[in-house]
Amino acid sequence: MRSEKLLLFLLPFIFSTITSCSSDSEDSPTNPVPEKPEVINPTNQKLVSILYPKSMDIGYSRDPQTYEYDDLKRVNKISFTGWVYGVNYVNENLIEIDMLDDPIAGFKQNSKRSLHLQNGNITLMVNSSFDIVESTKEVRSSSKDSVLFKYTNNYLSRLEYYGSTNNGKNYRLNRQVDYKIENGNVTQMKETGYSGEVVEVNYTYDNSPYINMGDMIYETPFFYAFNYGMDIVVKDRIGKKSTNNVIKIDNIYKNYLPQPTAFNSITLKRNLDEFGRLAEILMSGTTITEVNSTNFKKFTDVKMSFIYK
Repeated sequence: MRSEKLLLFLLPFIFSTITSCSSDSEDSPTNPVPEKPEVINPTNQKLVSILYPKSMDIGYSRDPQTYEYDDLKRVNKISFTGWVYGVNYVNENLIEIDMLDDPIAGFKQNSKRSLHLQNGNITLMVNSSFDIVESTKEVRSSSKDSVLFKYTNNYLSRLEYYGSTNNGKNYRLNRQVDYKIENGNVTQMKETGYSGEVVEVNYTYDNSPYINMGDMIYETPFFYAFNYGMDIVVKDRIGKKSTNNVIKIDNIYKNYLPQPTAFNSITLKRNLDEFGRLAEILMSGTTITEVNSTNFKKFTDVKMSFIYK
């Protein structure tokens, strides 16, 4: 009897508890539907930034570059560390690159690079620049130089760099770059300076098809062809590309080093992203600080990154 009375006593509480649980269940929100992962269509993406290899152990470095595009998917603005350049596609035979902004206080820099093309390839680049003192509007440090691009069987075979000391009235050949092409690849680059200084660079290739932008890194034939920081504009406008990919670079210096610390030997590895685009280039090797030195400093897997959006 006691147990039956106890049960009767507890029934209202049990019923209340069941009702409360049921109510809570009915009032609680349903589990949110998980968001679907963003679907990326690589054909709609563009290269928006390049992060160049940077390390205290290598000879030199460049600051990161960012790119903007026009409605025809052409790069029309290049920015890096306060420097901003606009790219104007005047016609099929002329591209002009103008400095839009600079980070130098007290001076306003004016610079224009004119790229003259023939059959899609750059044949002449003319660079004009001058500085204006902002306080007095005085023009200072004017200069004008040019580069001739020469081709053999549609491969870039020679560059001639001319400097002018009288704002374009007379030019002098300052240095020359010659390329040796074998089996569709640039196997050697030789740079000769006005005073007889020489850099000879020998290239070793893999057997794989050329990877787009895989040569936009230090010391490659492309780097020597256009090391003004405007690589993205000219990369498809200097003749046929090598058939394969550079995997090893060996430098020989005669009479001088181009930098206080110079590359001696480099090996390259390239990694692609899930869409088959170039994602990074890893650079390892040695540097030297004196001509013919055997005192090498090593660096390993210094990375160059390509960012798409």
